[in-house]
Amino acid sequence: MFTPAAKKSQFRHRRSNVQGGEAPGSPSTPFAEGLGPPRPATGTPAPWGSRLSVLARIPSSTSTYKEANADRSQPVFVAEFPQAVRDALVGQKNRAALYGGIEKDLSLTWIVCGSQIFIWNLIPSPGLKQCVVLDISNKENETNFNKCRLLISFVDWGKSIEEPKNILGEGLSVGLVACCQETGAVIYWVDIFSDILNKPVFSIPRTEDRETSQRGNNLRFESKLFNSLLACPIPNTEYECVGLSLRCDGELWRFCCSPSMIIREKISSVIPCFPVKTAYAKSLLWRLQHKMPGQLQRQFFLLTDHEIQCWNVVLASGGHITELFSHELMNDIKKDLDEKNLVLPLDMQVDSSGKIFKVLVATLYKGSSSYTQYSLLTLQYKPGFESSSEDYSLTNEGILEKQGTLDVLIPKGRVEDEEILLSMRLRVGERPPGSVFILSKSGTATLAKTHGKDSAKLYQFELPWDAGKVVDASTIEEVDWVVLTEKAGIWAVPQNVVFNREDSDDRVLKVANSAVLTAQDEEAEALLNILFQDFVATGKVEGVLEKLKKNGAFDKNGSVNVFVRMSQSIVDTLAKHWTTNRGSDLLASAVFTSQLLEKQQKHKRFLQFLALSKCHEELCSRQGASLQIILEHGEKLCSMIKLRELQNQISQNRSGGSDSPSSPSLSDSTSSLWDLIQLVGEKARRNAVLLMDRDNAEVFYSRVSELEELFYYLSHSLQFIIDQKRSLRSQIQRTCEISNACTSITLSAIRYRNDHQAWYPSLDGLNQWTCESVVRSGLWSIVSLIIQYLDESNIIDKSSKLDLSSCLERLSEVLLDGYSSFLAAKMGRGEDYKALLEEYCRRRDEILCTLYQQLKDFVDNKCQEASGIQDPDLRRSLLEEASLHLLSIAKRHAGYQTLWDICFDLDNTDLLRKLMRESMGPQGGFSYFVFDKFYSQGRFSILLRLGEEFQEELLIFLQRHKDLIWIHEIFMNRFSSASENLYALALSQDNDFSLMAEESSDTVKTRPELSLSDRRRHLNLSKIAAAAAGGDASSYQNMQRVEAELHLLGLQGKIATQFDNVEAKLIFSKLLDPKKLIELCLDKSKTQKSLILRTFEIFAWTTSAFRASNKSLLCECWMNVADQDNWQDIHQDLTAEGWSDEMITDFLSGTYLFQASRICYGPNAEVYDGGFDDVLPLLGKDMIIKGTVSSVESILMQHRAFPDAGKLMLTALVMGQHASGGTKDDELMSEI
Repeated sequence: MFTPAAKKSQFRHRRSNVQGGEAPGSPSTPFAEGLGPPRPATGTPAPWGSRLSVLARIPSSTSTYKEANADRSQPVFVAEFPQAVRDALVGQKNRAALYGGIEKDLSLTWIVCGSQIFIWNLIPSPGLKQCVVLDISNKENETNFNKCRLLISFVDWGKSIEEPKNILGEGLSVGLVACCQETGAVIYWVDIFSDILNKPVFSIPRTEDRETSQRGNNLRFESKLFNSLLACPIPNTEYECVGLSLRCDGELWRFCCSPSMIIREKISSVIPCFPVKTAYAKSLLWRLQHKMPGQLQRQFFLLTDHEIQCWNVVLASGGHITELFSHELMNDIKKDLDEKNLVLPLDMQVDSSGKIFKVLVATLYKGSSSYTQYSLLTLQYKPGFESSSEDYSLTNEGILEKQGTLDVLIPKGRVEDEEILLSMRLRVGERPPGSVFILSKSGTATLAKTHGKDSAKLYQFELPWDAGKVVDASTIEEVDWVVLTEKAGIWAVPQNVVFNREDSDDRVLKVANSAVLTAQDEEAEALLNILFQDFVATGKVEGVLEKLKKNGAFDKNGSVNVFVRMSQSIVDTLAKHWTTNRGSDLLASAVFTSQLLEKQQKHKRFLQFLALSKCHEELCSRQGASLQIILEHGEKLCSMIKLRELQNQISQNRSGGSDSPSSPSLSDSTSSLWDLIQLVGEKARRNAVLLMDRDNAEVFYSRVSELEELFYYLSHSLQFIIDQKRSLRSQIQRTCEISNACTSITLSAIRYRNDHQAWYPSLDGLNQWTCESVVRSGLWSIVSLIIQYLDESNIIDKSSKLDLSSCLERLSEVLLDGYSSFLAAKMGRGEDYKALLEEYCRRRDEILCTLYQQLKDFVDNKCQEASGIQDPDLRRSLLEEASLHLLSIAKRHAGYQTLWDICFDLDNTDLLRKLMRESMGPQGGFSYFVFDKFYSQGRFSILLRLGEEFQEELLIFLQRHKDLIWIHEIFMNRFSSASENLYALALSQDNDFSLMAEESSDTVKTRPELSLSDRRRHLNLSKIAAAAAGGDASSYQNMQRVEAELHLLGLQGKIATQFDNVEAKLIFSKLLDPKKLIELCLDKSKTQKSLILRTFEIFAWTTSAFRASNKSLLCECWMNVADQDNWQDIHQDLTAEGWSDEMITDFLSGTYLFQASRICYGPNAEVYDGGFDDVLPLLGKDMIIKGTVSSVESILMQHRAFPDAGKLMLTALVMGQHASGGTKDDELMSEI
């Protein structure tokens, strides 16, 4: 049985009918409505968030469903929903409106969510189209398809019947017909996989067609609802198909669909017109799964309240419909039943061969104890009649016959409404043969297998906690049973599970947690039982260990270990004498407590047996997980006893010692703990067929090993348990009861664990049950509800606030301890824990913030009551005393924000420093958090003073804050590092000088941008720090580098004065890259010729690497500087006027070319990091020496004036190279 996450409760209905025809404690059907409402709005993860229960069951990428070594003893994860479906489910508020199905022949899966239909391949393949989305909203008509429940049928346009098409979007052409159950409105998509033919065609019924049929209220359910839909192509047409839909009252409708229109017509009524109260019709099925090509008519079956009918229909519009034969079912069913009982055929299916009919039948027994029996009727064609034959000559004698007797699936189930019964669906599979799935409207599903000889067995399977409802189930080729769930994707149930199940006692094993038991396992378990009984009787353990080893008792680990199974049988024993007490007498008696104490004593004896026989030592060394489970049984027993004591105390308090607390009253005197026990016991009782006649509380207190189920219902049904229809005070009281119960359960288990610490194996990497996801989810549901109440403190009285705060404090400590233990286990196993850590931190901060706020409110009220005025000293004293416990919790769980708030409100720097020394954790611990706070608040002086005590810690923190780290490094006498950081800070861009601005919260103060003067000051400080570091070569190089940057900053300031527009000034207010600065000068040199010389000064103070990487830019500067003088005019004047050498020298010394040469190559040139010769020699003769391919001379040779004035240009270069004042003019001219 697949169990839904949460459904509408029937618990109150059961309690209110105790005095009616249904016997108290009447067994319930496993596919009845579940207990509990939909998930609460708070405390529950989003549908597609981290579902640990699902993820833990999904195989890794290296282990898939089809692998030979896959575990075939439990449900196997097949596929997640496509992303489009997951996105839609996240925004789906009404989970009850979600429905879907599996198209077996085409291997398609579909889900209707809101106003969209999602269709995808059952087992997706890489590279193929993942999901098709169809919109069902009809904007042109008033019909709201979003609120309709649709019947859906696919139409395969493929011509080949033998070749299945199961690849979505590749060679597959499929139409879709959808019919609204309530109105009969029809939507038709010609080809859902085509971008052209996927436009919907709508057909809205006329008003008279929507009216209820003449049968009126005689039916026990809505007679006008459509319940079945079939569709198939019409031969010899293009994209035309016919749909057949059946109403509950027996009206049969035909819809002829084409790309342009839909023709609808009522073609027959399959139920006689005279009033029959129980008459109904459902379950349309094609007689043959695939029609032959060109066939213009088809046969189909349908099920009524008493027979199976076979009809023939002509597919085209206006075609005739004829009833071929019918088979009366009551004669086959009532042969095995009392004729006085009410029999309801619920659903019908035909196997893939078309020869075997399966009919699900419900029989209602009425008497002193009313119940429902569920059976499976099997029919087959009579010998001599082929299923594919169309010869109905045997009609008078009958074509179908009963195969064996009824297979009883559930002997005694709870009485349900007929609407629930008739909504059940039957699915027939072949893997393994004889297996069937029974699906309920509530989302539960039961897997059964008929074994022949009138026998059948049920099999229970547990999907992940957050799987939700079972939407549909089916079998497809190469895959066993596949199950479509509401929230956990698609799962498969291997046929090996059904073949190997053994129901030898009333314990129904969970396949999700068990492996298949062998004969050797059963022999070892039987031997262990005998040896233990001998020990109880005689106290002797001689030879026990050797015997058990020889029989393989230590071969398996985990839940299938024979010692674990023996321990479980002890704690889960169901006392037979309990059944003599019912209702309030059972609860009021002390039998629960005495039986639990007996189990505890027997479990202690079992542990003594393990210790004395040295089996404990063997388990501890070889099978630590098995030993842990055994000891967890002891923990749960201790917790269950404590829970029973708490329930007795609540009962006494509420009843005043006179009335029984088990009274099924809906008044405020009903205990929420009692309601919770009923819910958990109801689920356990329904999951085990042999427990159907037991009381819910009896089942709950007997199933000690399944104590986690209590927390499961807290996470899924807490709103129902608290009952928001009650008064607020009553809700708070019930919440506190549940909170105290959960705290007592977990603390009792922890206390047992501490008292028996020597018994436990090493817990490294092992999960404790109190830390599991289901327990944490349940605890968080209560915590979040309490927080929700406390947020509404303005409408809650003080006493209730104190009770809630007290409950929250105790419960939160348990929850946070569970998180930390589970995180430690995951880290020990080397598993990814990032998502769990984020969830832990988020919930921890929310809890601690709420607790501290309540604490401050309490202190403020106390202070006001004591003095009548706000006394800061009194408030500080009271807060310091009251916050001690919260301080310890926050310290233990790294609740740094709460620690900070407490220290801040107490104005206690000593406490702050003490916590900084003690609370070391991830990312620097509390000290890092404090540094971050002071930095974000701009309180840098306090931050740096903390560095006097926490030098290394602050140094690590400031690695990401270069604007302050140099100050701390100077304090630590790390001058060289301080110089480096000052240098980096001076040259940093404004948006990255402090990484903290991007990583901290919105409380970070905006730091002002660094101005050029700020950068110059940082460079000077860097120079001073480098000088203080010492006189070594490294310090000298650092000083030289800083000096170069100072010159560049000075040049930028000088150049900025040449620009007078606002835009340019904004640009020059920021630090500019040397290349950018040079480019700006080149652009401006057309009007400001002096700027061309600044480009060479910039190149002079950059590095050699910069000059080499920007050689082309340097060449451009030389060409530009040559353009600043008119060399052709100079040459003409010189020739015409006959200038002397002295006149030429005087004139050339005033050219820009001369000045550039002097700046770059002159004797007094100031160049950082090498010279210009290394990159661009001045003259061509130096190229060979320097190993370069160009020179300034070769660049100028490309100038337009060089052919005429080349000698003058070279003369200016050489003059600039030697312009130191030491060489005479005649010597210079001679050299030239």
